[in-house]
Amino acid sequence: MKLLNLTPHDIVIWNTRMGDQEVVIPSSGEARVDSKLIRLDKITDDDTGVDVPLISFECDYAYGLPEPAEGVMIIVSKALRQAYPHRMDLASPDVTSSESVFVGKTLRSVPGLVVNSRRS
Repeated sequence: MKLLNLTPHDIVIWNTRMGDQEVVIPSSGEARVDSKLIRLDKITDDDTGVDVPLISFECDYAYGLPEPAEGVMIIVSKALRQAYPHRMDLASPDVTSSESVFVGKTLRSVPGLVVNSRRS
């Protein structure tokens, strides 16, 4: 499988389960998504009486995203991947794992990639 990194930075995958291997996937361009905030409703917290807005994001337009190609997994931002849940060829860095390594606020490495999945 070819990995095509369309984020603006190199992706470093480090995983102790792989024997402390580090794999660097260089950036090959940038795919982006423009989205807008949609205010859906609000709920009121019973304890405080505070109104909490319920929001969603809607994808307006994605650019720099190629069509699916056999044997190619495209690494993009989480926002772009989630905007195209039908695309099984999209992945994003796993930044929420306890195994993700940050140096200050800079992400140093991730343990793997998150993909869209079909549920039956």
